[in-house]
Amino acid sequence: MNRFVYPLLILVFVVRSYGQTIDIPASYLYQVYKQVHLSSADSLSVVNLKQDKLGMIHVRLQQYHHGVKVLGGEVIAHFDNNRLKSIQDHSVQTIKMNEGHAARLGKISQPDKNHYLIKEDNDFYLTECTSESGLLNFVDAVDGHTTLTVPQYRGVNSPGKAITRYHGEVDITAYKQAGGFILQEERQGVLIRTLNAENQTIEQFTENFGQAPLLDTVTNFQDEDNLWDLRNERLDEIATDIHWASEVTFDYFLDVHKRNSIDNEGGDINSIVHLGDDWDEAFYLAPPFNFMGYGDGGPLGPNATLDVVAHEMAHAVVFYSAQLLYIGETASLDEAFADIFGTSVKFYRSVNGLKDLWVLAEQLGGFRDLSDPKAKGQPDTYKGENWYSGQERDIFAHQNNGPINYWFYLLTMGGEGINDNGDDYNISALGLGKAEQIAYRTLNYYLNSTAKFMDARSGSIQATTDLFGKDSQELRQVIKAWDAVGIRKQVITNVDETSLSRTASRAFPNPVQDGERVQIDIEDVPAQGNDPDITIYSTLGSKVNTKGRIQSGGQGVISLDLTGLPAGIYILRRNNQITDPIKIYKR
Repeated sequence: MNRFVYPLLILVFVVRSYGQTIDIPASYLYQVYKQVHLSSADSLSVVNLKQDKLGMIHVRLQQYHHGVKVLGGEVIAHFDNNRLKSIQDHSVQTIKMNEGHAARLGKISQPDKNHYLIKEDNDFYLTECTSESGLLNFVDAVDGHTTLTVPQYRGVNSPGKAITRYHGEVDITAYKQAGGFILQEERQGVLIRTLNAENQTIEQFTENFGQAPLLDTVTNFQDEDNLWDLRNERLDEIATDIHWASEVTFDYFLDVHKRNSIDNEGGDINSIVHLGDDWDEAFYLAPPFNFMGYGDGGPLGPNATLDVVAHEMAHAVVFYSAQLLYIGETASLDEAFADIFGTSVKFYRSVNGLKDLWVLAEQLGGFRDLSDPKAKGQPDTYKGENWYSGQERDIFAHQNNGPINYWFYLLTMGGEGINDNGDDYNISALGLGKAEQIAYRTLNYYLNSTAKFMDARSGSIQATTDLFGKDSQELRQVIKAWDAVGIRKQVITNVDETSLSRTASRAFPNPVQDGERVQIDIEDVPAQGNDPDITIYSTLGSKVNTKGRIQSGGQGVISLDLTGLPAGIYILRRNNQITDPIKIYKR
């Protein structure tokens, strides 16, 4: 584990990315610690480091308190030209332990990787994470009750042909062995397998979710001549739908996003067909299981269309990119990104006979419509008509991803109208190529494991800024599309507030607390007196009375006192201009 504590003594981190070795100077981590204010009981550990195709380096870190992981306590730092460009800081500055749990933690000499701190109300509780029956259970370390439950569900080469159930005759690749062919291949070094559970339940071949799937208990689909026609009463033909769709989805992520398999590290892609008895389901089961599963049920047939398979594989991409926890809005984001990429794969490889590529699973009656969520009973506006406010996790996740889906549609195709809040919108189309790059970059670099809709908004703003610039037409449309679906600016960065390094270099200390004055570099400020041209705004846009708060701190410097104001983010602007604001964090 790469644990480091400020001050840093580590000189260089080395990481492999796109087949190249990247040196990570300790100065990068020093810059992170200047922005993340933790107590002496806390530390950060590097989870992973990535370099994108723009040359930016993204570092994901996990917070530990007395050696125990803090659930959701994550920091994602983004570097460009050796400088910290922006940061998503989800660390917890002050951790107040429940008294009994603090005592229990003190008795643990060496916490292990399964220990987590979870916040309930105002206190943090020590838990131990266990895996059982496809669920992650966070169990209270004092009284043994389950504090939180998170499901882990998410769904020699030889060219041949297959007659599928949903996609007609398609080209596939199979593996030749003695006596015939099986649905297995090595594609760009990645093993893709489509296997037959023969109606075993998940519990049977994972030994009640006690271990990774026992692949020796499932069998191969076989064919004599690599001209596959498996149509029969057992519906074996859906195996070729799924195998072909897995190939196409792999190709999409590799060609469009330069992603090497679902884990971006060349990992296997395993699909298990014929699960259960007439089970109407398709899913992805996250590591340690790590496979897509498909039942045989469904009113119009099994869930094995191209976009459904791509949707399930996209769940795996979501897991390996951001590890979104399947709860609340975070689960809806998980489903939205799976819908977005499931749909994008259909545009990448067209399917004959489809009337509307924006309808997910059209051949199965249509589950969701990204172009018109209300047509399938979903909301298209955040907390608007059709919003589900109940407690059923799966319903919340699949119902309330409508606004995110519609945001992606508007970004791609454009559109105008009035949302459920009565707000007019008029979005100019960016096209699918730009929209899918924005969505992928947002997911891969800017979301943490407990991200909410507002985090997706701010992450996409940063992703778009990276790709197209802070003054770009693309960025304006991204922001307008979020506004159109009711996910509006609150306490998030905007177009001109995305460069944290600029703000950090101009204000110190930052964050600030009562009794401290912030010294801020501003050009042309006189050496003495007050500067009446400075205006302070809260993040909701209201002006703050500046009387007695702003003084000259010398030539080109002002001194600011925020004592008595509520904790939050305050924005300084000069001459009421909206450009180049300075952001101050008040504790």
